[in-house]
Amino acid sequence: MLKQLHPNIRIRLTITFLTRFVHAMLMPFMAIYLSDHFGEEVAGMLLILMFVLLFISSIYGGQLTDSIGRKKTMVIGETINVFAFFGLLMVSTPLFASPIITYFMVVLNQICTGLIAPASEAMLIDASKPEDRSYIFSLNYWAINLGMVTGMLIAILLFENYYLYMIIGIFALSLLTLWLTSIKIDDTFQINPKKTKKIGLFGWNALFRHYTSVMKDTPFLLFTIGGIAIASIEPQLYNFISVRIEKEFTTTPVSIFNFQFALDGIKVYGLIIGLNTLLILGFIAWVTKKFKGKPRETLLYTGFTLFGISFAYLSFSNFLPGIILAVALYTFGELLFVPARQSLLADIIDPSQRGAYLAVNGFILHFGKLFGAAGLTIGARIGSIGMGMLILLVTLLSVLFTRSGLQSRRKKEGTAEAMASS
Repeated sequence: MLKQLHPNIRIRLTITFLTRFVHAMLMPFMAIYLSDHFGEEVAGMLLILMFVLLFISSIYGGQLTDSIGRKKTMVIGETINVFAFFGLLMVSTPLFASPIITYFMVVLNQICTGLIAPASEAMLIDASKPEDRSYIFSLNYWAINLGMVTGMLIAILLFENYYLYMIIGIFALSLLTLWLTSIKIDDTFQINPKKTKKIGLFGWNALFRHYTSVMKDTPFLLFTIGGIAIASIEPQLYNFISVRIEKEFTTTPVSIFNFQFALDGIKVYGLIIGLNTLLILGFIAWVTKKFKGKPRETLLYTGFTLFGISFAYLSFSNFLPGIILAVALYTFGELLFVPARQSLLADIIDPSQRGAYLAVNGFILHFGKLFGAAGLTIGARIGSIGMGMLILLVTLLSVLFTRSGLQSRRKKEGTAEAMASS
């Protein structure tokens, strides 16, 4: 079926893998790099600034996507990316190293990421049929995870002793990505010059005019709030749950095929992350095929529920078989709801403003991480059981807000059809 997809989709999936591969090689270690050179306090402020600039660039990227087209926006972003990684290469040699320039080059890369993201998602929707979108978004999710895993593994091997060679590889991949984007992709989206002229391209007024209709779209905003709610749960794995397991899990001797080792909280946490990744890569094709054609909303709410219940269990349990089962269930839930939600999102947004809608939707992960980061503080106050109950409540809210948004959209479309036929 992959061969039957539009060439833009196949190229875009390849670029998604390459982009995530590079991101995983660079970004997880950036906090360590900045802390070593500027101290932890300054490094934290620099990372916050990077997040703010990424946020702003994604807003502007959404406007450019709708105003000048998907391909032009991506080519602009990838071209700047090449210069950013070339600059990073120049300050990573034994002859000349500059931590501050390194930081600014990485910031430039993140700004480009923000510009490109709405355009790349919009292009996937433009080139796909509604009945194929769940399958396409499953492939995209698989490409993201495969890129992250392989990139992280390569970085672990190269970052400390072969950093320069790693940066050379990243620069080469940026050239490949630019070539694929500029030569192999065709822009199927037809821009509206009159609308672009009316709204404008630059300035805060142009941004405000472009996003006004999006922020007035109540069904979409309800759907987005539901997405933020479910996205705030997963960061608990890296915050509250990781700390709790490290502190509370009793070290247990384990013997597998005469190989003995002590299983402590850190190893259990590593097991959770590793098992989740392997299950995603190994079973996403089976899940996609097995549930193809099933009602998307049923898959969405089932996935939300399995995801939330499993995380609630992980927030208080130290029973290893139960932990393994919970990881399997939340991964299964994740595989159900991620493509289903993306496919439903494609249906409810205005095709003429896909870039703007997808830019706003992109905030879900950012706000989810922001709210999720508070889990460590909240968990310290309400305890493990309280945290589990809170996760269940947030899961319920994600279902209610998402369902309300979809019902409101159907009601709104039904009213519009009735008025058109009268």
